[in-house]
Amino acid sequence: MSLSTKKPQIGWTNGPFPGSKHDMTIFHGGTEEEGEEEWDKDSLYFQIPEGGMVITDSIYKGDQAKIMTTTDEMSKEMKK
Repeated sequence: MSLSTKKPQIGWTNGPFPGSKHDMTIFHGGTEEEGEEEWDKDSLYFQIPEGGMVITDSIYKGDQAKIMTTTDEMSKEMKK
């Protein structure tokens, strides 16, 4: 599954959350210490179909199963 648009649009929202809550915790719906079985099943992590990925900035490094972080080699269009 992919979300490809020719104009800016929101593909998914959740929150608001306090600024002290890490982006990765919001993405997963919980912390690593809590364990995946306790994570919020409405979080973006669970909305990405098996085998699907999202492209993010480097703050999300660490979840290589569902996240691809931008690299210098990617085109400007792909990063956007």
